[in-house]
Amino acid sequence: MHPALDTASRLVRLVGAVETLGEAVSDSARASILFLSILEHARAGAEAYTSACAGGSPRLFIEQIGIAVRKLRRAISGLVLLVQLDYLPIEHARDPIIEARELERLLTRTRNAAKRRHAVRTCA
Repeated sequence: MHPALDTASRLVRLVGAVETLGEAVSDSARASILFLSILEHARAGAEAYTSACAGGSPRLFIEQIGIAVRKLRRAISGLVLLVQLDYLPIEHARDPIIEARELERLLTRTRNAAKRRHAVRTCA
């Protein structure tokens, strides 16, 4: 499988995993607001990655991957906050947090490599 397709499918699975966490989140209003924000960030990260892959220029690719990384970081911090505030059991959140961190690292490496290649192309 092509690496971009694998990453895209992993992001889709992550969004699905975050969606299923909604059932385990406590019923408080704060928890619901925080959860919806996390879900929005996860979806936006997946959409930014899809947009980056469809982009026409290296500069656009780098920008969109950067947006995807930021959105994933916000989703990760939100999930960790839900666990710290006891709105979500760690048993439910552990795997999505780990997967989101792995994807964040992967996308960061991808963005940095694209930046290096772009810098070499523009200088040469």
